[in-house]
Order: sequence, then structure tokens, then C-alpha cells
Amino acid sequence: MPFRYRVLSVELDAYYSDLFVDKLEDEVGFDPVDPGNVAYVKYNKPYARFQYLGGIGLAVPAGALPVAPQVGDRWSVDIQNITTGNASAVFNYLYTIPAGGAGQPLRALVGMPAMRVLGPGIIEVNAAFTSIATNTVYIFQPKQITLVAP
Repeated sequence: MPFRYRVLSVELDAYYSDLFVDKLEDEVGFDPVDPGNVAYVKYNKPYARFQYLGGIGLAVPAGALPVAPQVGDRWSVDIQNITTGNASAVFNYLYTIPAGGAGQPLRALVGMPAMRVLGPGIIEVNAAFTSIATNTVYIFQPKQITLVAP
């Protein structure tokens, strides 16, 4: 039986770093130790704390999926810079839920090296969750994050 497709009304949540505590603003800088980073200059984040938060954490919002993830289900995330359109700077993340992994949060990290490869511009994040039990692919709304220098 072919998979059914369902478009969800939510996008992934984005956070500073892989701590998944502080929600990301509309723009993010490359280097958290640079005092000129947009986090400090535009959003007035406290340097003492945010200088240690590198990368972008992506997570499925709580309650966003109409099904509970089960063993064998798949979560995929595609990340690209749509400003530059650089085909060699596309990142794909695929996670299959292992035995004992059901009920764990679905999260991914765009590390600082990947951010540098993506480069400044609008970063688009597309994600989908495939439920084997319901034979359905749930598609999240695209998430856009602007990477700015410095």
C-alpha cells in the first residue's frame, strides 16, 4: 500500500545550540564568542551565557505529531541555503527510531562547521516524519532561519 501524505500546520522549533533551552531568534550569527554577533547586538542576549552556545538545535515541537513515534519510524531533515542555492552545501539528516528509542524527543543539530558551509543567507529547513504504523508521511511546514555575519 502506498504511503499517504499529510501536511502539518507547524514547523520545527529552533534553538541556540544543542541544549534545546533558548529558542532561536529570526537571525543567528556564526560565532558565539564574537561580541558583534547578532545575538548580542540585535537581541541583547547575555554574552556570559550565550558565548558557549554554538550551532542550531532543531526539534519536533511537543504534540506536533498526531501519532506517537514507534520503532522503525523515520524522521528526515533537509537543510539548505536558499539565498545562494549552493548544491554542495545541502545537509540531510535521517534518523530511524531504534528499539528502545520510542518516546525520545526528535532532535538534530546544525553544528558550527555546517553553518559555515551553508554561509550567510536564508537557511530553509524541511522536515518529514514517516509513521510505518499509520503508513503516513507527515510533512512539517518549512522553517527559515537567517544566518548573518559576523
